[in-house]
Amino acid sequence: MDVSRMRFEHIEYINNLWGKELKEVHYLRICQIYEANRKFSHRVFDKQNLLLVYTSLKRCGKYDETVELAKIIYKRWKDDKSLLLLSDAYFSAGKYRKSVDVLKKIKIKNCDYFILSGKNSIFLRNGRPELADRILSSCRKENVENM
Repeated sequence: MDVSRMRFEHIEYINNLWGKELKEVHYLRICQIYEANRKFSHRVFDKQNLLLVYTSLKRCGKYDETVELAKIIYKRWKDDKSLLLLSDAYFSAGKYRKSVDVLKKIKIKNCDYFILSGKNSIFLRNGRPELADRILSSCRKENVENM
């Protein structure tokens, strides 16, 4: 399907229609849908649906596609959450240095930021003991216990 010819109304309709279905579909199916027409997903889906696709791609072990999608999400929304997602995608793909480089661009550092920093620190073998205190102070107790 040539998405460049779709009007705004069509995009909104399809996004809303698919959004309801994507929540019910098994993650392997979402990976197949994405693989079938990436440009369609990039152009039609809103952030919520793209995040669902992102999570499914990670579960399918498609880490290069996850990085690609995270880059597109960041390009469209340019916010700290999108940067954190991109950093997480690089981490999942085993590109720890790139993950750290993206983390450096994040302005508002929250629990997820410090946890991802800690995980990168472990894999890059550069100990940062101060991260434990940051994680404890910025995360709710439940998050710290479930790490």
